[in-house]
Amino acid sequence: MRIIKATVEKIEDFQKDDMKDALRLMGFDYLEMNFYRRVELNGDLVLYAELYDDAVIVTVYKKNKEVDSQQFTAAIRFIDFVEALLKEYDIQICQQVAPEDIVISDNGIMVSATTILAKGFNRHDTSKKNKTTTRDFTKQIKTVDSSNIWGYAFQPKDEIQGDMLVQFKNKYGGPGDIYIYYNVLNKIWHRFYLAESKGHFFWEHIRNNIKIRYAKLTGDKRTKLPHGL
Repeated sequence: MRIIKATVEKIEDFQKDDMKDALRLMGFDYLEMNFYRRVELNGDLVLYAELYDDAVIVTVYKKNKEVDSQQFTAAIRFIDFVEALLKEYDIQICQQVAPEDIVISDNGIMVSATTILAKGFNRHDTSKKNKTTTRDFTKQIKTVDSSNIWGYAFQPKDEIQGDMLVQFKNKYGGPGDIYIYYNVLNKIWHRFYLAESKGHFFWEHIRNNIKIRYAKLTGDKRTKLPHGL
């Protein structure tokens, strides 16, 4: 099973950031304001989600007709509901994974490395994703609260690995140089994604990992470490 309950107390406590992660995990695309949407079966099945500070409301439309509306205050309840609904239409969004690939997040929910691929990559043509240009890739950079990292982005190549962008802060604290790290294992990226201190995890597990080749995309393009290109 791709998602496992850890402690009921943590799962039942509503956390808006956790629910945002759950929405992305279940393939919902952000629209605007507090609205999200997932479209299936050429538009015959549409799921809308309204995210508030204390709950998320999911409305289901089948062939342009509203058929259900549910309110959830726990991420796991929301995930169970969406998973059951998609199962009715034989829509598979996750895959079976080995126990050693499962890691636990601070919100009390265990998520596998391959589960992150279910956020939308598995629902589209991965061959097109692999053809994304470096310039397009850099547009996906998401800012993060870190002392030395400005932002990051990840693009899976398959169920095992993908490429990762890291943009560091400049000496003024703004956006600085961008580096690309090739063939980062999905489970390593997922641990980075969940890490409380992304800068610490990056320096310990990615930057100095000689198995991960990297290149500098901006500035003088010179790399300092032996595994740099």
